[in-house]
Amino acid sequence: MLTPAYGLGQAAAATEAEPPILLKSVGGLAGVSQSGVSRYSRYEAPFWTQQVPLLTTGRGHAEIASFDRAHRDRLRRDAVLPGWTGRCGAVCAETWNRVMAPARGILANME
Repeated sequence: MLTPAYGLGQAAAATEAEPPILLKSVGGLAGVSQSGVSRYSRYEAPFWTQQVPLLTTGRGHAEIASFDRAHRDRLRRDAVLPGWTGRCGAVCAETWNRVMAPARGILANME
């Protein structure tokens, strides 16, 4: 937490005692380009590498992983969908399988 200070040096000293913040992000615009420049290079990378440290007074740093649709689908199939259907129940699993599975190609397990 920042403590009120009158001088810039005092504010910087107050933030140095704060623990660092590590953010992990998956880049979503890696394959999208505009005028030959990827949107990842133009928008995402500068945000995570420049704006996050600036907005967190130097405490925040990000690790960026490339977006991988196959990885996303594995997470959805192996973690997100089973967790959701476990909380929501068989009716939700049946609805998913009827409505979303044809579009996503991932069936909800109804055990």
